[in-house]
Amino acid sequence: MLDKLTAPQPNQALVDVQREVQRKLGRCMVRVQQFEKLMKAMLSSMTAEGAMGQIESSKEAVARDLNGKSLGHLLREYFFEDFLVDEATLRDESESAAQSKALAAGLPYFKYRFQIQMAPAVLENTKNALVKFRDLRNELVHHLIDKFDITDELSCQAAVVYLDESYETIEGHFVQLKEWALGMEKASELQIAFMQSKTFIDLFDNGIKPDGTVDWPASGIVLALREAETACALNGWTLLDTAIAWLPSDYSDQTPAKYLCKTWRQVLKRSGQFEVKTITNEVRGKGQTWFRSKINPPPTQYAHPDPKPQPH
Repeated sequence: MLDKLTAPQPNQALVDVQREVQRKLGRCMVRVQQFEKLMKAMLSSMTAEGAMGQIESSKEAVARDLNGKSLGHLLREYFFEDFLVDEATLRDESESAAQSKALAAGLPYFKYRFQIQMAPAVLENTKNALVKFRDLRNELVHHLIDKFDITDELSCQAAVVYLDESYETIEGHFVQLKEWALGMEKASELQIAFMQSKTFIDLFDNGIKPDGTVDWPASGIVLALREAETACALNGWTLLDTAIAWLPSDYSDQTPAKYLCKTWRQVLKRSGQFEVKTITNEVRGKGQTWFRSKINPPPTQYAHPDPKPQPH
């Protein structure tokens, strides 16, 4: 009993301010973790590439690579390199080995990237601010008790002020990052809407570009003819009538009219992808069209003729 009476009583004011330091430090660290989590989510979604069916696995691979990376590493190796760019910078988008392999196999290949372009001065200021944010995060995690003596009431009070100011800085960066994330989300929604549009379907499935030209090597009707050729060729040549009859229901929408051609023979000629010859059928006494793929066909394109000329 005597020991309890004579033991020094705790400084309640010090205890209270120490708890306030702990609470405010925890608030800062929770926000920092939310910032880092959002940044990783953005980085894993801002770029992806791959052949058909590989986009999601590509994004998952990026997410795994980002897992465990420090904030400094995220900023230096990813965010500054790929997301924030000078408005005059054109990124090198040369073909990757995977892209070349997919294209050589005739597989569609997707590649997309989200970026924010800034004027050089704005970009420099933004990067410097994020570097200071990284340094603030590291100081809070590793050096707060070196900066403030938490056994001293006045020092704890100074720490409370410092943590309030730090939280304002962290919150400002978090709000900015959320704005960028919302911009990415909006751009993604527009991208999805475009991919569901007739313009995209014409381009992707049919090789018909928005300006009306046809990318014949990638056009759906040429791919259909080549598939029929593989199945129906005789001594290296394919009878056009046989190819048309062979085409499965999957190609029912691939018709000459879609490409503003009147006949299948006109498709063969305009595409520039096939050699064409006519052989007279001795039984029927009339010519039959045969075709075969050219070894090195030219990248032929043509503009759709406008059936209804617009008035000047």
